[in-house]
Amino acid sequence: EIGDIGAAAIASKFSSLNNLTRLGLRNIHITASGADRIANNLFHLETLNHLDISDNEIGDIGAAAIASKFSSL
Repeated sequence: EIGDIGAAAIASKFSSLNNLTRLGLRNIHITASGADRIANNLFHLETLNHLDISDNEIGDIGAAAIASKFSSL
């Protein structure tokens, strides 16, 4: 189980993954908090074209946080 703390650790490494095109974070037990951490670091992933965050409990708030960042990528 990665959870929100693990999601924050993963998101902190996004700056060194600038050629990443796919990111699978399915069923890692994150909530809106973890989704927000991921969202706030997505700008580092300029080549990202696929993000799988399915089967997590991010709710509407977490989904909105991530969706809002895709318009700036």
